[in-house]
Amino acid sequence: MPRTTPAPAAVRRLLGAQRFAVLATCAGDRPHASLVAIWADPASGEILFVTPRNTLKYRNLAANRRAALLLDSRPARSGGARAGAALTVSGRVRELRGREAVQRLGAFLRRHPGMKAFASAPGCAIFALRPSGGTLATGLGAVRRLPRTP
Repeated sequence: MPRTTPAPAAVRRLLGAQRFAVLATCAGDRPHASLVAIWADPASGEILFVTPRNTLKYRNLAANRRAALLLDSRPARSGGARAGAALTVSGRVRELRGREAVQRLGAFLRRHPGMKAFASAPGCAIFALRPSGGTLATGLGAVRRLPRTP
């Protein structure tokens, strides 16, 4: 059973270390998961990602702004669930536009410089997920609920 224990330091470490996450979206009764490059903005607390507008994840986000991200720090050959941590963050997303999109895309690209052509393409959108809760799992049965935020 999950404990309700804040773990901000562990969450910050995981968000700072991981460059990719699995994004879960849903439209109607059809869930969808996809890999996205992320950047956790320490100033706003939001997690940014980019996606082309002609994708299923974009269409899902346009229909339903609720989403979740899963970050996993386990090494690929860890051999078990005890060798790392998994963070699930849920919240609402918003598409960034105008000056804010340009400024925050610049910060995102400092984290992911190899994605410049992709992320700067006219058909690509940048999103910010504002966390409203989540869980941190650090082993089998070691799950902590993260505090809800408004």
